[in-house]
Amino acid sequence: MSFDFILTPDTLLYRSAHTKEKLLGEWYTFLVEDSYGYGSVTGEFKTKKPLKLLDITKNSFYNDVRDRINEHSKINPVINEKKTSILFPLGFPDSTVYSKFADLIRIPRSPSIEFGIELDTQYYGNRSRCSLIQYDLELILVLKDIYPEYDGITSPIKLPNTLMNGYQHSEMCIFNRNNVELVKELPRVQSGGMFSQKPIRILGAISLDNEITREYVSTMKEFHRTFKPLPNHSIIQQQFAPHVYVHSTMPVITDNKPITDISKSPTKNRKTRKLKK
Repeated sequence: MSFDFILTPDTLLYRSAHTKEKLLGEWYTFLVEDSYGYGSVTGEFKTKKPLKLLDITKNSFYNDVRDRINEHSKINPVINEKKTSILFPLGFPDSTVYSKFADLIRIPRSPSIEFGIELDTQYYGNRSRCSLIQYDLELILVLKDIYPEYDGITSPIKLPNTLMNGYQHSEMCIFNRNNVELVKELPRVQSGGMFSQKPIRILGAISLDNEITREYVSTMKEFHRTFKPLPNHSIIQQQFAPHVYVHSTMPVITDNKPITDISKSPTKNRKTRKLKK
């Protein structure tokens, strides 16, 4: 399809974690420095075979997934109730509605937006990406249900983040971690990327823990329990069942303010859950 992205084994990927044992995972970056905020140990990776990913930057993908979720919402009350929340990680074409929803789930917003960042949203259907761990997790689970023929998602470029006045780093999520292998560990070189404030701020995922996000994740368990494929949609592959993919935690970089330590967030050590069909 027009939103297919083929990730080949000659493309090097990067991931950082707090320990060597946790290096292999699902979320990766294209630039090594973009991974630094996720842990003190960094690895270089490659895929074992070409993988077909969903390019979330494409407007054609957004239109397609919106239509599929809308179709599911007609027969699934949980999806009907939560469809706006599911789409939030991909952004909304209406920036006013997007900002109001961010306020509803209590995302701290930047008081101002640089015009260049706001202007860049026009190339992505006016959409902006803000990566929240809890919402990214649920989006991935939904996408695996309705796109079982794909191996993951990607944003091969930095998407504007109007809520925090910066850019979400380029990234990908590989649904099955067994499709990736470690090439080598890398020494840490702190330069540019996540730690650079000039010329643009590069942002990573954040953990937003409040009663609204907790209620959302809890309700979505019912969706995964009752999910039924629509006609002409393949059933989710059995290999996905044992895994839940959680985005690594990432502090928000705030101008002239110390970085908040969220390492003690209640969501940090959440255990994986099994998907129920």
